[in-house]
Amino acid sequence: MGLIGLNMLITGVMLLVIHAFPVLFPWLDFLWLSWPNAAQLSFIAAGLIYLVWVASVLGNLRSAGLNLKYSPGWAIMVHIIPIINLYEPLKLASYYYSASLSLSMRAQGEPDTVKLPGFIRMWWIMGLASSFLPVLSPFLTFMDGFGVFFQFLVAGLHLASAFYLIKIIRDVNGFLLIGSTITSSGGQSGEEVF
Repeated sequence: MGLIGLNMLITGVMLLVIHAFPVLFPWLDFLWLSWPNAAQLSFIAAGLIYLVWVASVLGNLRSAGLNLKYSPGWAIMVHIIPIINLYEPLKLASYYYSASLSLSMRAQGEPDTVKLPGFIRMWWIMGLASSFLPVLSPFLTFMDGFGVFFQFLVAGLHLASAFYLIKIIRDVNGFLLIGSTITSSGGQSGEEVF
């Protein structure tokens, strides 16, 4: 599922290159500005891929015999419903990360005391910041030279969010791969995650 993060990385790098070297690559600016719909479509496609991945993770956790707090349908809806989509996806990401880690630890025979890493919160904070900061750009255009810095800031936040998302996806996929041995070795079904 590195496609989502890869899409975000490519977009962030393109933004950095376009705004860092406009003299060297003037055609890139034209190319980027002439195809805004393609960029928007790629974000929509990456978002859909991410939602399918989240639903499949929850389905895999359910098939491992865990009673889940989130259904795959609700997991998709929390990303779409306004206001709820500002805080609930962070809870969801924390939930499926800790549930898959717990499943992996049980499969390895370790106590399943789960401590969430800070990069899940960092992913969400940077993703929100890179989404909401461009709203401020019309108010900051009067400051000479600050606009370019501001665009670099947004692109950097976008790239950092992409790196953290790739880390989350890799970790959860790894935990599920290790945890899948619990169901094949006759693990208990119907266990509560927390």
